[in-house]
Amino acid sequence: VLLNTLTGEIECKFHAYVQPQEHPVLSEFCMELTGIKQAQVDEEAPLKICLSQFCKWIHKIQQQKKIIFATGVSEPSTSAAKLCAFVTWSDWDLGVCLEYECKRKQLLKPMFLNSWIDLRATYKLFCRRKPKGLSGALQEVSLKGIHLVPQFSHQQKKQTFTIHEEKPASSDCSPRKSSCQKVAPPLVLTSAVNLQEPWKSGKMTPPLCKCGRRSKRLVVSNNGPNHGRVFYCCPI
Repeated sequence: VLLNTLTGEIECKFHAYVQPQEHPVLSEFCMELTGIKQAQVDEEAPLKICLSQFCKWIHKIQQQKKIIFATGVSEPSTSAAKLCAFVTWSDWDLGVCLEYECKRKQLLKPMFLNSWIDLRATYKLFCRRKPKGLSGALQEVSLKGIHLVPQFSHQQKKQTFTIHEEKPASSDCSPRKSSCQKVAPPLVLTSAVNLQEPWKSGKMTPPLCKCGRRSKRLVVSNNGPNHGRVFYCCPI
């Protein structure tokens, strides 16, 4: 869904099921986990076509709504352009699942799906605690949102989000690099924010390695100009 964070309204929607190709018959576990029924995927398109349809929808709303995505690449800025970002709960969907499914099927993952806001990490930063799943986090925010509005109005100028950026895929097996770009937060999130620097408190979510494992956060212990700096490496 395309959500306007100024008004809180959904402006546009895209929805499609993906027809499984290798195992076309859904297992009981899959149906129970996702709530998707066999009849809902039998007449749908495979992933390649579904991605193509999604790209057309994205390009259409980009032209109609004049939105741009934060990709980390310098783009010509226009006063009419509105900044847009994908928001997910954890970085599994775009950083692991879709990433490796496209590689396995030799599909080109759309460039605009290489960066996103991890709402779970944002929740941890705002509320300073681990969420009890997406439904638990939504319930807590809706209950406490009214009390946090006065605090948010004073702090919103200082708030930033971390956008996880996946670099274009390469054929080697080196750990995935990740860069961060700061963008203004959507006003719809009214929560108290931890203004302490997350890299000093150790609460920043480490990026993923190309193998899909969560990277380890390490500190340079050797004497020299990089002493004390943080870096990430594959746990393997």
